[in-house]
Amino acid sequence: GPSDMTIRQLRLISGLILFTYVTLHLLTLSLGLGGIALVNSVGDISERIVRTPVGSVLLYGALLVHVVLALRSLYLRRRFVMPPGEAAQLILGFSIPFLLALHVSAIRLGHALFDVDYDYRLLQAYFWTVSPMTGVQQVAGLIVTWLHGCLGVYFWLRLKPGFARWRVVLGALAAVVPVAALSGFVASGREAQYRIADDPAWFGQAMQPLSHLSSQDLQTIIAMPMWISAGFAGLIIATLILRAVRLRLRATQGRFAVSYAGGRTVSGSVGASILELSRDHNIPHASVCGGRGRCSTCRVQLVDPGDAVDPPSEDEALVLRRINASDGVRLACQVRPRRDVSVTLLLPPDAGPRAARNRAGVREGNERVMCILFADLRGFTKLSEDKLPYDVVFLLNRFAREMGEAIELFGGRVDKFMGDGIMALFGLDCTPDTAARDAMLAAREMHQRLLRINEDLAADLPEPLRMGIGIHAGRVIVGEIGHGTTSGLTAVGDVVNTASRLEAMTKTLDAALVVSRDVADFAGQDFATARVHEIDIRGRVGKIGILALGRLDDPEFDMAAT
Repeated sequence: GPSDMTIRQLRLISGLILFTYVTLHLLTLSLGLGGIALVNSVGDISERIVRTPVGSVLLYGALLVHVVLALRSLYLRRRFVMPPGEAAQLILGFSIPFLLALHVSAIRLGHALFDVDYDYRLLQAYFWTVSPMTGVQQVAGLIVTWLHGCLGVYFWLRLKPGFARWRVVLGALAAVVPVAALSGFVASGREAQYRIADDPAWFGQAMQPLSHLSSQDLQTIIAMPMWISAGFAGLIIATLILRAVRLRLRATQGRFAVSYAGGRTVSGSVGASILELSRDHNIPHASVCGGRGRCSTCRVQLVDPGDAVDPPSEDEALVLRRINASDGVRLACQVRPRRDVSVTLLLPPDAGPRAARNRAGVREGNERVMCILFADLRGFTKLSEDKLPYDVVFLLNRFAREMGEAIELFGGRVDKFMGDGIMALFGLDCTPDTAARDAMLAAREMHQRLLRINEDLAADLPEPLRMGIGIHAGRVIVGEIGHGTTSGLTAVGDVVNTASRLEAMTKTLDAALVVSRDVADFAGQDFATARVHEIDIRGRVGKIGILALGRLDDPEFDMAAT
């Protein structure tokens, strides 16, 4: 059968075609603010397009595909417990055929079978005098269709990198279009009422396109909405019956258990995905895309699964490659175990679209060799006591901006700012050798930028600012740590603590930079003028070799670092 990706593409394309049709329809209604004559003169653009051979094939083909895929989704669904947004889209979608059955039968089939050329004057005369509830139903159907389409577009675009920039604009359009359509519908409807009240003959003229129909034809047009609604209701009932049979058959295929990191173990029928099992047992599990295999936020680490699961499908493998997933990482919505498995959830339950765009690997928890840089302004606490709060904040922001740019210039990542101190990571995307050289080049650039700050603020500083930098290299644990908006990529371990100690030692050694022998070895440098020490680090067993450099602007550092 077609792959999940093909199904998603068909759903998206058919949905966008239908959404475009409804948008043009609503824009036509908004022209009613200018009066019925304006709508009739401009005409319904969507109707003109649909009456062309290509337009008819596109619209009806998209409608057929979208309905079939909706019923398929209903058939495959195990439970009806879902996030509010997904539930709203499902309910709105299945209500559309019932709300628009009259519109389809009267407008589309009425024209095709009985050659009725509807115009806006006829519709408004009928809706606002003969059957107001029918008019309300038709407008409600269009608005519901619009909302259903907006939710679909939102679920599609929210995973795109640039969506955040357009979110407010798109949200405004989602509100403006239906409001304008409703305003135009009401304004032109009131106009129809006034015209009929002033000139009763106007109603007869408005209903003229129906004059050639027999009473039997009219009865057929009136009955068609009930046939359409009954037919669609029958399809839904048949789908639910088949779904119940499928679930009953699945229950006979055996069961499996999933053990989650933290101790909880739950079981389910073979054929269910890990994500479905999490939802069945109310285990918080991230899934931005609703289990469609698009966002990757439901990803888990399988612990020695063996042959309990099938290899990733082509679609799943594509998503895993996109996020640079490490071995054993799978999408919980795509994995359907045959036997017991143990898993670790890799993202917090409230992970949003931003997490879907993050690359995996180090963010999920990873050991790697990296260089950690710590820098700190010396004597800043005493300096800030004589400064106004505004001046202190200005100076710290200038320092943070210059140091951050220097770090990023050489491929580093600012981990955090700690008042007048900085922690940076080197080696997220490169070898330890390159990371060590980049870290030392960044240290030199940071020193040069500090000299520039001193020159620019010489009149405001009682004495030049001084800074100590410590760099150490080794194996650290890297991952996304924190909660909510405070979470971020960071490194933990003995190497981080040691790098912080080396920065602190710049004060006692009166050095601008203290690097461990490991950093120098990775970088392939041996500073002839550096002071070499063997020191004890509190909390660490054994001595560590360090090199202390008094200055970062001497020729020997330039030559060695470059």
